[in-house]
Amino acid sequence: MLAAARAVLPVYRTRPIAVLYCESGLLPPEIEPDQIATLATVRIRRLDPYYPVYKRAAKITRLGMLTSHFAHCVLALPALERINPI
Repeated sequence: MLAAARAVLPVYRTRPIAVLYCESGLLPPEIEPDQIATLATVRIRRLDPYYPVYKRAAKITRLGMLTSHFAHCVLALPALERINPI
């Protein structure tokens, strides 16, 4: 990620790493995978209740089984209120 940030911005090697990440719009490698997983699970919770992936997430929430990374991400989210957009 640091090499990508240096490739995006024409800066010297002495530029602080935090400034590189901030100016390039990239996240540090410690944060990026967690944010991707969290955003994916939030999108799943916003799906139509009859969508197959939503049904799987609801089943994981109901049973509390930790059999996959997807299940871990779904269970890591706090309980959300279901709002019908229609």
